[in-house]
Amino acid sequence: MKQLSVIHRLRGSILLYVLWMLVIISLLAFQLSSVSRALLINQVSETNLIKKNLQLYSATQFAKFKILSNDWKNLKFDLKINNQAIFIEIFNESGFFSLYNLSNQSLKNILNSINIEQSVVEKINFSDEGSARFNDFYELTQYEGINEETLYELIPFVSIYHEEAINPALAPAEVLMRISGVDQYRVNKLMESNDEPEKDQLRREIVEILKSHNTEVSENSSEYYRVHISFGTELYRIFLKYNRRNKDFLVVNTLSPLSPQI
Repeated sequence: MKQLSVIHRLRGSILLYVLWMLVIISLLAFQLSSVSRALLINQVSETNLIKKNLQLYSATQFAKFKILSNDWKNLKFDLKINNQAIFIEIFNESGFFSLYNLSNQSLKNILNSINIEQSVVEKINFSDEGSARFNDFYELTQYEGINEETLYELIPFVSIYHEEAINPALAPAEVLMRISGVDQYRVNKLMESNDEPEKDQLRREIVEILKSHNTEVSENSSEYYRVHISFGTELYRIFLKYNRRNKDFLVVNTLSPLSPQI
């Protein structure tokens, strides 16, 4: 009987030991599975990032070629890179309001419309002679009253890369709509037209109308360009500086889509 009792106790100990081993193995397997899943997600994320960067690079190279070919004004390009539909638009920076030209009433109206208070503008003192010039749009967020969300509302209308009056002949339609005294009928017609010669003619007419109203405009172009690269709903802005002597470009700023507010 004693032997049977010892055997039963031994079997119970062995069973308990086996059960504990199974628990430990299960925990190790779960941990290994979690680590493997995390590594896989990380790898996929890195792969997607590399793919996106390559697509952005290819789209930027395409834009550079179009600028050099002088084949970019008022055009939208539809590409497919690595099975990804990509839309590209190119603008010259002179087609946007200079952030250093605060005497321009249209610029004042834009600042007011996105709730940048006059006291904030005066503190930054964009237009003061000898004041600092900005190399990156994000530098503006150092001022109280301009956060990232406000900045992204401002960027479609303004430039930090030139100091002259706006060149309406190179301005996007949404910027033309903000110019004081602009002929809204022609802008609407410009937005609806698919005929390039007609668009050029309408822009020239708008310039002449503004001049006749003594609105300050420029006919010069800038050495800076902005390239809009769209992946579905994501819009990337690439800012290029063109060196006329060497006929090459330098990427001076890249703006990714605004992160959603959680």
